[in-house]
Amino acid sequence: MMNTFASALTPAFAAEYASLTDEYPNAPPGKLAALALYEASEVTDDPTVATYFHRHSVDIKTALNLAEPICLHRVRFGWRNIFSFAIDGEPALVLTVHDVDAETEVDLVAWSASNPSKFGTFLGTSGLLGADQIINTASFFGNRPLAVHRTPLGWLQAGCNGIVILSASKARVTLVRRLGPLLAEDIRHAEAIVRQCAPALSSDDVFIAGDTGRAAA
Repeated sequence: MMNTFASALTPAFAAEYASLTDEYPNAPPGKLAALALYEASEVTDDPTVATYFHRHSVDIKTALNLAEPICLHRVRFGWRNIFSFAIDGEPALVLTVHDVDAETEVDLVAWSASNPSKFGTFLGTSGLLGADQIINTASFFGNRPLAVHRTPLGWLQAGCNGIVILSASKARVTLVRRLGPLLAEDIRHAEAIVRQCAPALSSDDVFIAGDTGRAAA
């Protein structure tokens, strides 16, 4: 699978980001990173990205409408789930992370094209993907819990409904503002969420998909 995406090298991000940082030294880093991602990438008609999404059952129109730009780059995943753009890195999908207002760009998240469970952020400042849904009453309409996905790919497969915890330590400040319970993918996922996000979450706050019970402490 790695060879499928090896042709889509986009090493221009680093230069674009450095140029923007020099030009706008007082601008928020997240906004500059998002702008650099857009400027340095073919974002709307990349056949490689479209092929990847087709293989992984992602509706590309919905994904691009809610999370554009989504780009293919080579990156290197490092310590504390931080990634960097690198010509000799592995192919990964990259998209922008927004704040709870669903508009302010705060970071980028990348996940490995060959291993979606391997993901990280560019600036290390964001805790949640889909953070706006935490404080949106519509997310919990009819007392339904808000889905927590293990990976950004899972979030896209769900039509960008729900959240992904990118950093538990940074997610806690937003999770305490939630307007209802959360829904984990399975018992192990639920236990990990509660353990990593305590004291913002307890076992009473996380349900398990396909079960009427709640997560164990």
